[in-house]
Amino acid sequence: MGGIGKTTIAQKKFNHPKIQTFFNLKLWGCVSHNQSGIESLKQIISGVKGRCRDDSTKTELQVIVRDSIAAGKSIFLVLDNLWTASVWANWLEIPLIEKAVPNEALVTTRHENVAVDMRAVHIHRVELLSEESSWDTLCRRLFSAEEVEIANELKELGIKIVEGCNIY
Repeated sequence: MGGIGKTTIAQKKFNHPKIQTFFNLKLWGCVSHNQSGIESLKQIISGVKGRCRDDSTKTELQVIVRDSIAAGKSIFLVLDNLWTASVWANWLEIPLIEKAVPNEALVTTRHENVAVDMRAVHIHRVELLSEESSWDTLCRRLFSAEEVEIANELKELGIKIVEGCNIY
């Protein structure tokens, strides 16, 4: 399901101090529904400051990805909004595995089968919040601790807002 916080969670992990310290190279790729493998490779190459021609082939791009990653550099790769495992399996996995360096890929997807097809070690399912949790979250964003009475007076309206947002 879209809009439930997968990208936000991935961003928090990507920016976490331990990730920033442990991994030498941090790459973020947003993979749209109709994006080609060529475009995905070019996006990764751009992230490692590599260069490629517009008419590069799959093999040429994979070599550039592999060669752009310095020996011994650990890699943390986020593939955000992945719709199919083929982008990983057919385009990105080979150059990263060939480098034989510590690497970790974090993938956000609406479809659990994508993670399964990628042979994910861990799948974290992001669930919708309950109605009460959604209301509590909305209250924390709108009201200070001193405005509890106002929040309670507006709870019925707030629940309707939460229902309208379909966030629980």
